Formats: sequence, structure tokens, C-alpha cells
Amino acid sequence: MNKEKLNELYIKYNLAKDTDFWQKTLGGKTFTIVTRTGIEKIQNQEQINVIFDAVVTEKDFAVVKATAIKDNKRIETYSSALKGNGGNCFTSYVVEMAEKRAFARAVLKLTDFYQENVFGEDESADFKQKINIIKQ
Repeated sequence: MNKEKLNELYIKYNLAKDTDFWQKTLGGKTFTIVTRTGIEKIQNQEQINVIFDAVVTEKDFAVVKATAIKDNKRIETYSSALKGNGGNCFTSYVVEMAEKRAFARAVLKLTDFYQENVFGEDESADFKQKINIIKQ
């Protein structure tokens, strides 16, 4: 991971460490995870147009293609969500989850975050930040 390049990107998009991204270590590898709000900041600042195509929409499975466009640069990527045994989605909203994942992936790929090992928080349940709730 190129920390200098990541710092340039964080500054460029005005991302806040407290709310827009964090680091996660899984299987000995460290990843940078960007929240949905962080990804939307990037998309808005870059004026990236994202177009969705629902490729598969079933009760418990969905595949969505996202096409991200900015100027002459275009990225197409896919994402899926599967609810149930062996799945990667724990909600009944599989199409929406596939869309969120495709959106994050498309924006991060178009802005070169992906090549720096940066992923969207919705891309994996393992990327979710644990929130501690203290009961009074």
C-alpha cells in the first residue's frame, strides 16, 4: 500500500478519518475501508455519473452492473448479493445491496483507490466496522 498516494487521495477528497474511512486487517493483510458517505464525497467532487443495470433479480440473489463515467474515462463492474446459505447478504434487500456494492466498486476503481487496496464498506460483511453500544 502506497501511504503517500493514499494521503494525497484523502486530502484531495477531504475525507475524514473519524467518519469516512478506517483500516481493517484480515488474514494478515491490511485494507483501507471507505464508508458510503466517503464514496459519495468522492463521486460528488469528481462529478462521476454512475449508471446501473440489473442483470439478475431474484428473490434471494441479484447481480448489478455499474458503469461509472467521468470525461473520457469509463469503468464497468459487477456486484452480487446472495441471501441464505453461503451467501454474502444478510438482508432481504439483495438488489439494493448489490447496487451499493457495484456503486462503491465503480467509483473507487474510476478514482484509482482500488489499485491502492481501498474497498467500500458494503463490499464484504468482513469490512463492516464494529460499533460498541454501551447500555446505561
